[in-house]
Amino acid sequence: MTTLPTAIAAIVATLASKDPGAEEFLRNRGTEAAQAAIIASAGEHRFLGTDAAGRAALLTAWSFYESRWDACAKGDSGRSLGIMQVNKIWMGSKHTSLICDLSGGFTAAVRILDVLTEQCTTPRGVLTAYSSGRCSSTKGVNAFVEQRWAIAGLPAAALDKPFTK
Repeated sequence: MTTLPTAIAAIVATLASKDPGAEEFLRNRGTEAAQAAIIASAGEHRFLGTDAAGRAALLTAWSFYESRWDACAKGDSGRSLGIMQVNKIWMGSKHTSLICDLSGGFTAAVRILDVLTEQCTTPRGVLTAYSSGRCSSTKGVNAFVEQRWAIAGLPAAALDKPFTK
């Protein structure tokens, strides 16, 4: 069984090899704190029907591409905040509490993913809904969902495998 730190280290190495700017960000962003928050978040939830190592790998890849591990990141004209770019549609005005809160950003995102795992039928649906608000996929969202899933090292076929309840 892969340990969470090993899974995260593997994804960090993959990110550094696939993204020319990743290595500098990985050196300068305090990755130990991000890794600790990822491990805590991935271990306590069951989103996407994957094991803890798979969840940690996905959170690592997703958060890197969303914010470059910057807990203070703002996107979508201020509608998406924090390390996981949690959109205002999920939390209303409370989403402003996520700015610069590393642990809170992961916790909020994982709770949203938990809820979406109950609403959508596949991991692709969950990740699409997290990004766009709908379980049905669109071409643009689909491309980056597939990219992040692949970077996390998760099997391609599992992205469209229906959840068993």
